[in-house]
Amino acid sequence: MKTSTIIATINGMLGEIGSALGLNLGLRSDGLCVVKQDQSDFEYIIELSHSGELLYIYSPVGDLPVENKSDALEYLLKLNLYGIETNQCSLGLDAKTNKLVLSYSIPVEILNTSLLSNILYNFFSAVPKISKKIESFVQSAPQQSPTQPDKLPQLLTMV
Repeated sequence: MKTSTIIATINGMLGEIGSALGLNLGLRSDGLCVVKQDQSDFEYIIELSHSGELLYIYSPVGDLPVENKSDALEYLLKLNLYGIETNQCSLGLDAKTNKLVLSYSIPVEILNTSLLSNILYNFFSAVPKISKKIESFVQSAPQQSPTQPDKLPQLLTMV
């Protein structure tokens, strides 16, 4: 199926969902839709894969902390486990921006308006919840101070 046909099909679904939500939803010709709600600080991206086989939904949900990175990664892996805390979405790290990203992907061939509506509802609900959990973790994590040895090693001098 041609990409333009796939975009038109998905736009039909998004248009119907957007009308119900009071949002203007639709993929541009490049297969991208960026949603920024007035009452929200979050940006939601809906993107058709280059092959046209998958629809990606993703949103930045925070920054990977510089301090306590190991503890943060452990927390994020636990949060991500089985998708229970993330509404079946996945957490990942955008290495270019150091942003934590919540994402969901689905094969286009199984999409219908009802399924896409449920997915978007779950995703739009998960983003603020996960962002808040990450922010709470970062605020509660003890700040590391640079490691200072108690005593500097004494150099042996030979006379």
